[in-house]
Amino acid sequence: LTHVKPPGLSEAAELANLIIAYEASQHHAENLERQPNKLGAALKLRLAKGNTFTQAQYLTARAQASALTDRYVELFSSGIDVVMSPGREFPAETMAALMAAPTGRRSTCNRVYSLTGSPALTLPMGLNAQGLPLALQMACAHFQEPLLYQVAAAYETAAGWRDLHPENF
Repeated sequence: LTHVKPPGLSEAAELANLIIAYEASQHHAENLERQPNKLGAALKLRLAKGNTFTQAQYLTARAQASALTDRYVELFSSGIDVVMSPGREFPAETMAALMAAPTGRRSTCNRVYSLTGSPALTLPMGLNAQGLPLALQMACAHFQEPLLYQVAAAYETAAGWRDLHPENF
């Protein structure tokens, strides 16, 4: 067991959000113009945000994401097999809270792996004081998914969360 601070956690969310917003706004521009009534209010807000970024900002973000991917390749080739971290930086929200704020703040813990393409998965690791789920995230090097699944299965077996159901909480 080694403690590591995975690179790029602070900038990954911002980079990913810019890339996602820009690409979504480009992809849906025609739909937004021709059929705006078929798009929900939350999507329209997100697409509008994407339109605030320039192509130069997008290309810079893509280059930074590529450099970050290289740093993760280096991390996983340095003898680190699997990185474990929180699956969210805050407890789960209720469905009512999610529906009340469709464009609200969401978890960014997984953004770095989405951005770098590193295989990752999230699994249960208990409940908070309000009975809402907490999550553990695991990530590994590219093409090492079998190892990731083995580690996750070993954790699930040892922790016992997979055998619990809501009526047992």
